[in-house]
Order: sequence, then structure tokens, then C-alpha cells
Amino acid sequence: MILPHGYALIMMSLVVNLLTLPIMSWAKKIENREREKQFKVKQEVIGVKKQYKGEEAFRKIDAVYKKYHYSALLAFRADLSIFLSIPIFIAAITTLDSNPVFAGVSFGPISDLSKPDGLVFGYNFLPVFMTLVNLFNIKLYNNDNKFFDRANIKLIILALLFLVYLYGRSSALMIYWTSNNILSGLIIVFGFINKRNNS
Repeated sequence: MILPHGYALIMMSLVVNLLTLPIMSWAKKIENREREKQFKVKQEVIGVKKQYKGEEAFRKIDAVYKKYHYSALLAFRADLSIFLSIPIFIAAITTLDSNPVFAGVSFGPISDLSKPDGLVFGYNFLPVFMTLVNLFNIKLYNNDNKFFDRANIKLIILALLFLVYLYGRSSALMIYWTSNNILSGLIIVFGFINKRNNS
């Protein structure tokens, strides 16, 4: 039995999530370690700036960076999962957006998967829904921080840029990427539950 195209997109998202789960889990561990290191570096640098000025402060700060093997380039490890998601995102756009396979194919209230959904008085619902899921995931992932915490701001900006970039894209792409975000949220939730049960 061949699955309807919409369900096939959701299944494809599930398979991709499961296949990339090990590498994304590894990336999250590296991100957490890097954020902890950044916090320690920041606190020590603040202490140095309060105590020292000028050339002496510069030498002390440099010593803090060497102590933690810290550099601006290595700080990008705090966003490793984002960089790893980029090839998947590009592959999804290349494969699904404006793909003739979806031309004229309906799924639920969506009349044509190859076009934007236009579900709400001609406006597109799926990109907005995807963004809301994405913002909810940001809150889930950084649960200890306030939503507009500095650690979240760049992720919130990225989510809004995704909304602008994907707003006019095909419903097929939006179903896949929204499913991807929902599954990512479920992974975060169950990962958090397991962590609590093990503590």
C-alpha cells in the first residue's frame, strides 16, 4: 500500500530524525560543555575587569582564555547542532520545494502540496505554525533560562528568519519541516524526562 503524499512526508521526517539522532545528541553534549565553559570564562573575565585595568587586565584575560583553551572560533561549538542542520535543510528545500511530484496533490484541507497552503483567508498557516513550534522548542531546550535570555535570542531571530524565508514555499516542504520541528520537540521532552528519572 502506497502512503498518501502528506503522510509520506511525515514518515520521511521521522526517519531523518531517527537517523540523525545520534549525531545530534553528540552535538548537544558538545554545546552544553561549551556553554558551561563560556559561563566560567565570562565570570572570570568580569572578575579580572573589576580588579585590573589596562595592560594588566589584558594579560589576565588572556591567561583566562588559555586556562580554558578558549577562543572565539571554538565558541561556535555552542551552536554546533544549527550548523549540522544546515545540510539537512538545504537537502529538504532542493528535494521538496516545487517538486512536480506534488503538483495537484491534495492533503487534508491543502489542495495542492506543490504550492503555499493559503489556509487562512488566503494567508499561509503552515509557516506560522512551524515558527510557533520552533519557538516552543527553544523554550523547551533552554528550560532553565527566561525565554528572551541572551542564549535564546539568536535562536529566536533564526526562527523568525526561517518564517520569512519559508513563508511562500510549498506545502510539501512546510509539512516536512513542521513535522521535523514537532519530532525534535518530542525528542527534547523525552530526553528531559529520562534525565529527570535518572537523577
